[in-house]
Amino acid sequence: MPGRDLLQCQSVAEVVARPDTTIFAQALEILGLGSVLASADGSTVLVPTDQALLQYANDAGLSIEELTTTDVDELRSLIASHIILNGAFKLDDFVIGEEYVTLNDNKILTLKSSIEPIVVQADLPACSGEVHIVDYVVRPQTLTQGTGSTTVSYIPVYQHHTTAWDEPA
Repeated sequence: MPGRDLLQCQSVAEVVARPDTTIFAQALEILGLGSVLASADGSTVLVPTDQALLQYANDAGLSIEELTTTDVDELRSLIASHIILNGAFKLDDFVIGEEYVTLNDNKILTLKSSIEPIVVQADLPACSGEVHIVDYVVRPQTLTQGTGSTTVSYIPVYQHHTTAWDEPA
């Protein structure tokens, strides 16, 4: 990232190596996405807490072990849905109604309302972007063909607060 001292900054994998995000950190390692993020220029990662991922797995009838080992393609789709490629956004940079391109096959995430109520910790800098710890899990809800691109809308699967991601208007 321009303006960041690359000798002193942390990778995304290092930033998410914390007690409340161990499942996401493990998934990055399993999928090899840490190196992808390290080479990305300006990404934003919305990291669900372990509590949110445990609830997501429970609601799906899975253990965490099953979630992280049974279907690697599904795990990649889930984790990649939390990675925004078109910019390193601080919390205040998100714009309601804006489209954000995700690592999940360049599918689009559209912001319905402020994500501030579901953020546990915001604006954690990494060498290649920004990290936000969030109290929900997002995943593709509907696929539609847009003009020249595929659009996917997202909703939180688990949350304690308000819905931030939903159908594009």
